[in-house]
Amino acid sequence: MKGDADFGINISSGFEKVLERLPKLHDPDVGTILSATGEVFVYEIGATIGGLLGRSLQRAGKQTQGRRTLTSQDLSAIFRTMLTTIKEVGGAKLGDKTLIDALEPAVTAADQVTGDMSAMLDKMQVAAAEGAKATETMVSRVGRGSYLGERSRGLVDPGAMFIYLFLKSMAESLAQLGRTAGL
Repeated sequence: MKGDADFGINISSGFEKVLERLPKLHDPDVGTILSATGEVFVYEIGATIGGLLGRSLQRAGKQTQGRRTLTSQDLSAIFRTMLTTIKEVGGAKLGDKTLIDALEPAVTAADQVTGDMSAMLDKMQVAAAEGAKATETMVSRVGRGSYLGERSRGLVDPGAMFIYLFLKSMAESLAQLGRTAGL
């Protein structure tokens, strides 16, 4: 996948720093984990993705403060909050060839599933994959990719691909957890 040269480095570095920080949190709840993750991206990663992902995770952390478990509806609400925040902060919309092109269809898919988190994540990852693939035919209109103009056509947006891979990983992890627990 071609795209922003530092996008993957920033995402990888951010999550490595999160993995270093999480064990240091004392008795963290879901909100604390999301907020701490957001802080890492905002204050230690920077770049566009740091601000977008970080602010959205911080806002989702406030919504889930004190929670020890999540329902599928809670997870759907987290992703809806992330979508809303990223759109507000970044100014992108569907069709601008950004991570919104994968995240918005995934959130819409989540809204159509009730009760079953595994089924919801499966639908979300399929919708995100389709959204990411669709960016290949688009011309970047927002962000660093917009500097390429027409030359951005033919390339999948790295942010959209990240959203798909993130959701795919979540779905696979939940499935593995279910197999391990005998569910």
